[in-house]
Amino acid sequence: MKTFLLPCSCTTEIAVTSGQAGGRVACPSCGRSLVVPKLRELSGLQELPTANEGSLAGWSPLQALALGSAAVALLSLAASVLVTPRQSGVSAQAIRAATLAASDQAVYQFWKVGLAKSGVRRQPSEMERKLQQREKFFGGITRVFRGVAAVAGIASAAAFVASRRSPSAGIGGDRAGSREAVR
Repeated sequence: MKTFLLPCSCTTEIAVTSGQAGGRVACPSCGRSLVVPKLRELSGLQELPTANEGSLAGWSPLQALALGSAAVALLSLAASVLVTPRQSGVSAQAIRAATLAASDQAVYQFWKVGLAKSGVRRQPSEMERKLQQREKFFGGITRVFRGVAAVAGIASAAAFVASRRSPSAGIGGDRAGSREAVR
């Protein structure tokens, strides 16, 4: 609903809404009763900017930096979770459990066929090499994303703290000035 400034003869401007058109209001300064113009005549009065118009005036650079870096931090953290290498499914515990579950004859046969010929310093198989490369690559990507998230989070926090300390950094600029126009 639009708000208009109705001037009184004592130089006070009274805020009236279009819902009060055709009615009466009392001046808070002198107490005089004033007639609010009819709806089609209200457009001739000065319009008071709404509270929303003032708040949409813009963000300070610090507030934009805080929001932007927070978004980068969250996106980087989410990306790091998505590219974190998963376990290959082969672990020392799984090997021990399989060895304990197998018969002595099966363990000896596996050693005789596979391990005895490979030696202690055997080269990794093609599949093992691919798994190692993949884990190394995705581990590096994960560290990069987490580093970006940390830096962006710190920048966001610093910008937020700085915007809270700066008196001119508020959204919508100086609200006290718009209140003075009503008085």
